[in-house]
Amino acid sequence: MSSEDGTRDVLRQLVADNLALYLYDNAIFYAERLFAAEPTTSSLHTLAEVHMLKGDVEGAVRLLRGNLPLFCGETGPITTKLFYLYGVVLARTNRFQEADHAFRSMRGDLTPAEQSALLYWMGVIQRKTNRDNEAGTAFLKSVQSNPLNWGAIENAVVLNTHSEVNLGVLFSEKVCSSLVKVPRAAGTPAKKRMATPLGTPPHTQGDHPVPLIPGASQPPRVAEESSDALQSLLVLLRHMLGIISASARYLCHEVVLRIKKLPQAHRDTGYVQGILAKAYYDEGLYQEACTAFDHLRSLEPYKLDPKLVYYSSCLWQLQQDKRLAYLAQEMIQMDKLSVVTQVVLGNTHSIVGEHETAAQFFARACNIDKHYAYSHTLRGMEHLVMEELDDAAQAFRVSLRLDSRNYPAWHGLGSVAVKKELWQEASLHFKKACTINPSPPLLLAYANSLMEERHPSCLEYALTTIERVLQKQPTHPLATLRKGEILLKCGQLEKAKAVAHGLLERAPREAKVNLLLGRIYRKVGDRVRALQYLNLAHGLDPKDTPAVKAEIERFHEGEDSGEDEWNP
Repeated sequence: MSSEDGTRDVLRQLVADNLALYLYDNAIFYAERLFAAEPTTSSLHTLAEVHMLKGDVEGAVRLLRGNLPLFCGETGPITTKLFYLYGVVLARTNRFQEADHAFRSMRGDLTPAEQSALLYWMGVIQRKTNRDNEAGTAFLKSVQSNPLNWGAIENAVVLNTHSEVNLGVLFSEKVCSSLVKVPRAAGTPAKKRMATPLGTPPHTQGDHPVPLIPGASQPPRVAEESSDALQSLLVLLRHMLGIISASARYLCHEVVLRIKKLPQAHRDTGYVQGILAKAYYDEGLYQEACTAFDHLRSLEPYKLDPKLVYYSSCLWQLQQDKRLAYLAQEMIQMDKLSVVTQVVLGNTHSIVGEHETAAQFFARACNIDKHYAYSHTLRGMEHLVMEELDDAAQAFRVSLRLDSRNYPAWHGLGSVAVKKELWQEASLHFKKACTINPSPPLLLAYANSLMEERHPSCLEYALTTIERVLQKQPTHPLATLRKGEILLKCGQLEKAKAVAHGLLERAPREAKVNLLLGRIYRKVGDRVRALQYLNLAHGLDPKDTPAVKAEIERFHEGEDSGEDEWNP
């Protein structure tokens, strides 16, 4: 071995040693010396990888962009690794077109795990560039190559909710055992490790060589005597697959039941509690969602979980302004420039009526990550409150271009149509939201829009929609109230009276319930009881006073309000 070869080996070892101690600046210094002494694809890969491990992804992009042309004619495993790394750093910095080209430039044979990783990144790129059908196919193929690629599984489930995709069959012991390696038995002498061009330590696993793609190495094989452990893991993965599949289909009840069946150790993790909290949020059960989010934060107080944006939305729905302000302060302390923090700050200002400031924070979140659909949705909601309907509609459409299953944005477009009194258009948008997520709040919004359309068939469908809400939550007060109103409009006075009295027992001081009973008894012809309930409604809630006064005046004048029956 020449002295130059020895020097390069020493430099590789210094890179590995400093990475093991997280001394990234030292590792970069020695990786630069290695690249200067040996300007090859191997040393370039080492230097770029160290930049990425340090967190300097932009630096890795600039390094590879400036030096890859020097090796464009080369082929082989190291060149393949280099283009893979280049594609990853480009994708991580949202340069999706360039990343796509880099991945497609890869040549050479790949292991199943490496092929899965490549397909995963292709799916990420396609999803970010609004090619959901292609992305769904890419993620499915990624899972077929490596059923243990959990990120690909999550995306495949979300993007293939419209079709029957049985990913569970992939979790067979035969398939998964082929993806892992049996560790060397205790006492077996290790062979001399191969020299490796990578900087990360170590890049050999016992007797096994380094794979083409860093990070795509196959997990350690479970020995034959450990097959029970592998089977136990696969049972857990199948169960987790059922949870995320139910979550992707917005089946809150099923999510809750499946999570309850998880072992306590896995149930009490931030990942699972985040899924549970989001399921409650999607179902409109905001108090239950907050409880799950609080549990998540107690388990992982150090983590800026992306799902905390929904926690802030739950607190907004419950009008918990002090708790929301406290959450915002904690987010600022963690990372004041993150998308999560900007969204939480936006909700903090929105809850106290500072809608213009809130819109600015949501716009800031959009600028930080223009591909994050929910921040566009919330920005649209603020424009909606401020009666800036065109800006609101534009924000909702941008959100839907990024995520066509973003049901709050469909709801937002329906709300814009309601403001414009375009009832048929509103019904179409609300119906789309309910098709994605048939939760009580969305079903109620859909029923409300149907009630505004002056056609008997719409009234019948509105009643059917309300019944769907009551099947999920039999005591839902607003749904029960709407049912009574619809029955009144249908002329089914006895049924309307029974529904209203049942609700009155649960909410005796609710003005709207007393107002409904007043209208029902007026229709029945019982003027004494009608006036009794109207007078009760008048004194219960100042917000309803104008409507109640108008009803009383019409009552005394013997006029019909025009709201209690359909005029097709």
